[in-house]
Parts: sequence; structure tokens; C-alpha cells
Amino acid sequence: MGNSNRFKRVLKAGILVLIFLSFPILGRTAFGSPDLNLSNPEAIFKEANSAYQQGDFTKAVGLYQQLYDDGYLSGNLFYNLGNTYVKLGARGRGILFYERAKRLIPQDADLKANLNYALTDVQEGVPNWKQEFLKFLTGLASIEWLAISSSVWFFILTILVILWLLKPGPLKTVEGNLRKWWIGLVIGCVIIFLTCSSLGILTYWDQSRDHAVAVRGEEVRFEPSPSATLYYHLDEGTRVLILEERDHWVMIKRVDGKRGWVNKDCLELI
Repeated sequence: MGNSNRFKRVLKAGILVLIFLSFPILGRTAFGSPDLNLSNPEAIFKEANSAYQQGDFTKAVGLYQQLYDDGYLSGNLFYNLGNTYVKLGARGRGILFYERAKRLIPQDADLKANLNYALTDVQEGVPNWKQEFLKFLTGLASIEWLAISSSVWFFILTILVILWLLKPGPLKTVEGNLRKWWIGLVIGCVIIFLTCSSLGILTYWDQSRDHAVAVRGEEVRFEPSPSATLYYHLDEGTRVLILEERDHWVMIKRVDGKRGWVNKDCLELI
């Protein structure tokens, strides 16, 4: 009987280990980045930075864009691209790359300040509290950080459960403050793991939707037709959510809930 119980505990522990090993693999599959095609992207990045500092924004944006087109994904690259496009007067594309940078470095203070500056005079409407709360939650950390944190806390929790399954006797005999600390540690790990994984799922869901930025100003209409009645003007740099697509038209939703149809050529997905 004793050997049978021990075998069951070992089997349970093995299943838990397999679950743990699969968790980070799933994370890498969902959030992996493409391979680079450039042999020395760091040198190109430094050359672009030098051109930017010298005021040659045309050269800088060409080099930054080359890195981006060849699959070099970096929060700093997107941030620098945003700065360069703003310097060149392309506010819409600048805001586009600021928003892309936010997904990788959401807590960067300079990025937040520059994005807010670029959004000056952009009429997006006033969001409601639900949208503000969602924006706050999805801006706490990047998906990569949340995936790694979830894996770490899942590993810690798995070790604690394995200890409980393999050595239940000594743990059951723990009394007083030590027992409270043990129970508190397990509960704390569960809460932190669920928080990180829930935020990761929520952020991934939000970013998987078709968020876009208007790279040029455009008229929004009630119907997907150039002869339809005008509804409102979409400012360059306005951030919208794409809801539906028909031919060359897309239905958009502004942060204040206003919807309408616009030519999709004026938009670029974040």
C-alpha cells in the first residue's frame, strides 16, 4: 500500500513537471519574434542614431526603416522611428511607431511624454472609464515580461506542490507560525501567478485586435461609399479600432465610441 501511494505521488509530480515544461514553450510559440535578416543590425542602428543626432532625419529614418523591414523588432527602434517621423512632420506614422513601442516598453517615461506631445491637437474623443481601465491594465507590462513572470511563478508553485505530494508528512506536522508561513507562501504564489497570467491573456487579447493609426487625415462616412454622408473628420494620428472591412472600406471605432466608414488606405495597423 505504501509503495502504491508513493507511486501515485511520483506520477502526479511527473505530470506537474510536464505541465511546467510545456508552459514556457507555449509562451515562446505565442510571443516569439521573427529571425533577423541583417548581419549586423547593431551597426546600422548606431549609424541611424548618429544621423539623427546630426539632424539628418531622412537618412536616419531610412536606416531605422531598413531594420524594421528586415525583422529587427525592438522597443527602442520603434521609439526612435517615432521620434524621427515626428521630426519629419509625419505625425501619423510617428504615433504609429510610438504605439508599437508601447507594446514592448510600456513603462518608458520618455515614450509616454513624446506620445502625449505628438497627440496634441489630435481629436480622438474622450474615452469612458472602462476603456481607461483597460488601457491601464494592458499598459502595466509587456506580454514577454508577463509570460516570463508567469513561467517563474508557475515553476515556484510547481516545486511547492511537488514537495507537498512527495513529503506530505513533515509538512503536515509543521505547526504555529511556520505552518501559517507555508500556507501563506502557497496562496501568495497562486495569486501572483494568476495575476500575471490573467494580465498576459488580457494584454494579448487586446493587442490581437485590429488597432490602427490614421497615417493621414480622412473623412469618415456613415456608409462605405464615397457618396455617403460625411460623419466626422479623422485627424492624422488618431488611434482607432477596426471592426469590419468591405472592399477598400473599413468600419472604425474611435475611443469615444464613434463609428463610421473610412478608406482603409489611410490607416496602418499597430
